[in-house]
Formats: sequence, C-alpha cells, structure tokens
Amino acid sequence: MSRFPHKFPKGYKQFKVMERMVAHNGLTYTEIIKFAFEMTNGAGSFVLDKHRGYWSGAFVYRTPGPYGSDVNGWITKYCKKGDVTGKYYVEDRDVYEKLQEKFVGLSIIKAKAIHAEKHPVTNQRVPCSNGMTLDGKTISTSPIPEVPMRGIKLDDEVIYYRKRNGQTGDAYIQSIKETSKRIAGSQFEISLGLENATIPQLSYDKDRDTFFEMGGFEIQIIKKTL
Repeated sequence: MSRFPHKFPKGYKQFKVMERMVAHNGLTYTEIIKFAFEMTNGAGSFVLDKHRGYWSGAFVYRTPGPYGSDVNGWITKYCKKGDVTGKYYVEDRDVYEKLQEKFVGLSIIKAKAIHAEKHPVTNQRVPCSNGMTLDGKTISTSPIPEVPMRGIKLDDEVIYYRKRNGQTGDAYIQSIKETSKRIAGSQFEISLGLENATIPQLSYDKDRDTFFEMGGFEIQIIKKTL
C-alpha cells in the first residue's frame, strides 16, 4: 500500500493531464508536474524548487543493462516529446479516447469525492519487514530491519537530494534489504517511496557513509526529526 494514497480513480489524473496537453497543444515537463501536483494539493501549492521531483516516475524510460529501468513511465509510453518545442504531446490516441469515454465531464472535485467514498483513509498502518504496509494486518513477525547509519528504518520520513539532476524532495523508506555477509561483507540496499513514484535499489557505502543509485550517482538521504 502506498505511503501516499491515491486521491483519484485509477487513470483519472493521467486523463486530465492528457486532456490539458491536447487543449494547450503540448505541455512542458514543469507544466505537467505543476498541473498534476496542484490537482492533488490545490491551486498555488506547487513550488518548483521544492517539488521538481514530483511525478518523476511518469517520465522514466526503459533502459538496458543491470542498472537501467525495466519499465517505461506512462508519459513515455503514451506521449511524445517534441524535438524543437521540448513539449510533450499525446501520441497514443486510443488510450486517450478510452480514458475520455470513462472520465469526460467528471470534475476534479467530483472525482476526489467518488474515490474518497470508495477508498476511505484508515490510520491502522502496520509496517512489515519486507517494506510493505497493510491495514490492520501483520504479515511478518520478523524484526523491522534498520540501516546501521543515522538510525534509518522502514517507513521513516526522509529528505533526499539526487546529485545527478539536482532533484530534491520528501520521501519515506519503502524497503530495506541486507545482502549476505559472504558477498563482500554485509551490504544494505534501500528504496525510497515518493508520491506516485519510487527510487529503487539504492546501495549504501559504509566507508563513505553515502547512498548511490543504480547508475552510480550519489544520492543524499537525511532522516527527518521532530
């Protein structure tokens, strides 16, 4: 279950972004994430420096190799980026038309209300050792693993900074995995949960007290304190 529950019916947010792309003859990356963020959080809530990494998973490209992504984000699957304008345009009209049939005429306020009625929020969240969180149920009795640095553990709120692109934002510890001590010593790997996205397979270099992404880029992670 996501740390950031969805607030709209599945596919609705994607439809509204596509609808806006068509109406405005394309949208830039910043226009897309601003519109999507403010759909959820309200008009005027988007701050570029703070939220530039929002919805980054929607723009991911499948890349070969052991350190690449094994999936395409929905924008890279169904939209195309213009070489000259730098804007994204709807390319898969079949998908767009199917979403139109399902959601056309449904306002943002009404969509939120419908989804909230079908999926009421519960506070009974139980963290489990495999990084999943289920409502009201514990599926593992194993102790929750903790990274031997800064006291980071599952479900902790953190702030991250990706050096490769300057992206920063809020996240939570989605999973923690420890490899066998027979493999070049004990090694930890974590993933970060973002709203509608994940930063997976971050390795921890104990000697340098630093995390690294799959491509070898440094990512700084700081645990939030009350």
